[in-house]
Amino acid sequence: MILGFAIGAMALSLGCGSKMEAPTTYERWVDEDGAFSIDYPADWSAEGGGKNGVKWAEFSNGTALIKLDFDTTSSIIGDIAGSQNQGGSFGDEPLPPEIEMKLAPVHKAHEFNKDRTALLYSDFQETAAEKYMSGLGDSRKSEFVSSSLMGSVRGYRSTALTINQAVIVVCSCSASDWETLKPAFDKILASLGR
Repeated sequence: MILGFAIGAMALSLGCGSKMEAPTTYERWVDEDGAFSIDYPADWSAEGGGKNGVKWAEFSNGTALIKLDFDTTSSIIGDIAGSQNQGGSFGDEPLPPEIEMKLAPVHKAHEFNKDRTALLYSDFQETAAEKYMSGLGDSRKSEFVSSSLMGSVRGYRSTALTINQAVIVVCSCSASDWETLKPAFDKILASLGR
């Protein structure tokens, strides 16, 4: 009984006891060096920084979190994939769209980062990547779910490429808030740009 009370108290202290409301207004975060910009809910806390290519930003409200990081290794993977997949055809025939999508540099970079994100969560399970367009161009996102003693977490893991870096964005919240916040996360991911 004491353990159940302790877990319940921790859940309430983390914001699990109240439902999130869908954001209605957004602000624009612009990195001071112009490396990236992204929309975020106006009433969420915001912080970020970094220098010399190591950039980050984080936006949070209760259990909801949007975390953005830059990664040069993923960009190198994307560059290698791009150099190996020139042309988008097999002989005289164009590649089917689902194959062409998987050969794209951003797709290879996205797959490369899966294990890195999985380390942050317990019992991490992810759907296949889907293509979307952000302000940085061809991008990928995968929906994920994670379970823990504190409850289930749902979110997106997203990858976009710049000239020499990958921009990795993880949007997450408690599973009970996913349907409310998913449209906002879609809007935020699409807003990622310079």
